[in-house]
Amino acid sequence: MTERIHNISGIFGAWLVCALLLLSCAAVPSKEDSGAALRAAADNYWKLRLQGSYEGSYRLEDKEGLPAFEEYRGKASAIMKIKIISISVKSVNVSDDRGAVELEYSYQLPKVSQPFHQVLPDYWVYSNGTWLHVFK
Repeated sequence: MTERIHNISGIFGAWLVCALLLLSCAAVPSKEDSGAALRAAADNYWKLRLQGSYEGSYRLEDKEGLPAFEEYRGKASAIMKIKIISISVKSVNVSDDRGAVELEYSYQLPKVSQPFHQVLPDYWVYSNGTWLHVFK
């Protein structure tokens, strides 16, 4: 009887290991899929920030090192003191669970008629199937 229980528990254990391996493989997107997902996440995040939806963008932040919401909103809204004409994702680079996005900004300063263009890095981390922005 104990031998039969031992065999059943061994079969169940092997089945469980196989199931976990299959699930973990299914959860890891390809680099192309991950890059497209990161681009979509960055587009969405910056759209929310430009609209002043800080509650929405706060939910898309990596929680590690993230300040309380009131401090976040103060820092995030500081960028709006200049007139942002556009922000677009220029390129995406994915390495394991880290992502880097090059953002192209067009903005205008007060009392200056000519717009400025700048490319800046923006960093992301992949956690639990979602790309999260790294707030700096």
